[in-house]
Amino acid sequence: MIARKRRLRGFAAACALAAMALSSMPAAVAQSAPGTDSRLVQTSATGADTSEVVTPVSSLDAAKKESRLRQRPDGDAAKVAPSPAARKLPAVDFATAERRNRQTAMEYHQTSDGGAVSPQAAPPPIGDTPDPKLLQECFKADGATSDFGRVHNRFTYCNERHARVNFYWKVRGQKIWRGTNTFTYQIFAQGDETSRRIRVFSRVKAGTMRYDWAFPWDQWTTGPDTRLNLMANCPDSFTMCHAAPSSVSMPFIAWDHNTKWFNWDVFGHKGAGLGRDKITLSRFQMDFWPDWSNPAEVDAGASTPRWMRCDSANYFRRGSKKLPEACVFNEVTPRLTYRTDAGSDHRSVAFHIYTAQYHPNQTYPLLVPPGVPQPRDKRIPGRYDPGHPNAPGLHRITEKLEPGQYKANRDHKDGACYGKGPYRDEYADTGLPADERPQPPAYQCDEYPFASTLEGAGNPYWDFSVKAVPRQENGAAGILLKGYYVDDRILVWDSSLPNPEANNDRFFVHIS
Repeated sequence: MIARKRRLRGFAAACALAAMALSSMPAAVAQSAPGTDSRLVQTSATGADTSEVVTPVSSLDAAKKESRLRQRPDGDAAKVAPSPAARKLPAVDFATAERRNRQTAMEYHQTSDGGAVSPQAAPPPIGDTPDPKLLQECFKADGATSDFGRVHNRFTYCNERHARVNFYWKVRGQKIWRGTNTFTYQIFAQGDETSRRIRVFSRVKAGTMRYDWAFPWDQWTTGPDTRLNLMANCPDSFTMCHAAPSSVSMPFIAWDHNTKWFNWDVFGHKGAGLGRDKITLSRFQMDFWPDWSNPAEVDAGASTPRWMRCDSANYFRRGSKKLPEACVFNEVTPRLTYRTDAGSDHRSVAFHIYTAQYHPNQTYPLLVPPGVPQPRDKRIPGRYDPGHPNAPGLHRITEKLEPGQYKANRDHKDGACYGKGPYRDEYADTGLPADERPQPPAYQCDEYPFASTLEGAGNPYWDFSVKAVPRQENGAAGILLKGYYVDDRILVWDSSLPNPEANNDRFFVHIS
């Protein structure tokens, strides 16, 4: 029944074209798709990435002749047309790109949940095929089939997309629809924690190819036998990034029966990087187009471009292994999660941070001594708030790169928590009461924001909190934090970046 409907539709279209050719009326008006009974309307109802082929012909009779000629392997139509020129996107400066990345992450609720709720182990080695565990996790998760796709974590991205290739004749300036191939293709990408590249895997999802053509011979041969090219690309300036190798080409019908993943590498160039860590922000996308005979005009289709961030920060290690370069997916809000459930090995620390974030006035040090009217509410940053994209986050520091701030954080913490050090007098009436101070070795002083952040206890613009917690739980929370910095590739504060408050890497803490 389906085949009979296709033949009838093709016959009707052929009759219509012949009638137009015999009449003295102007050429038929342009059509962008077949009739409403076509499967194209069903498969692309939510939008599709689109490539186009426009073949100039002198008349509709010539169009029909060209259509039949294409089936002859020795005919002129068998010649393969050159690849369409890669289309570059308008340049975006670093600050604008970073702002857009943050807004997009909030809009699509993309979070990189390091820590205890969704542990992110070391990124798996990048091979010639996707990591099977990550592949399954990512495509089964929310958002994988949206236009944005899913940033599963800072080192993993996936997306399933609909696409179509429209074929037209061009007669006296008018485009006349000839046929359409539609399909679904998949993108899976892994960031590299050892070099400035991401690897992009892609394939057409087997069994998704559909053909809708005006003439039966095109429906049965031209549509399936035409070759489709697929290739990862960097649409930004070559000074910023490049992709390799070249495209993979197979007939549409072969793609429809293929389950193999193909891969390309997209590199971020160190020479274009900013700041101490040579940071680059650039885009990547999948391009596709059909091989078609001269003199057709071929426009490539493309997936929605996504952003990657590459750096050459030399302070990352995983055990004894140095990680001096990396690329991650940047349209995500980095978020460290601590747990308060009974199975948590850092429960006291999680409750402390929760109190600091949601009830800061109940924490020590107090703003004023007891009995004195509170002049304002305490302000403690770092809470993840999906409704406020500009909520103040935390910025990582190290003792080596920011020795002054690191020491100030420790000294203020000691004054507020233990009543000792150069700031003990400042917190004599507002720090932890003597009976609430940590008693070693069973207890330690926990501080939030962390000592390893710019917003720690010594920061003059933000408040902080201290509390006595069990030593083992404090240690477990510290191990999670240190691992998170590496797993999510959190860069250290760099004052040399333009507008450092806006452009430095930041992260948030979420309590579950």
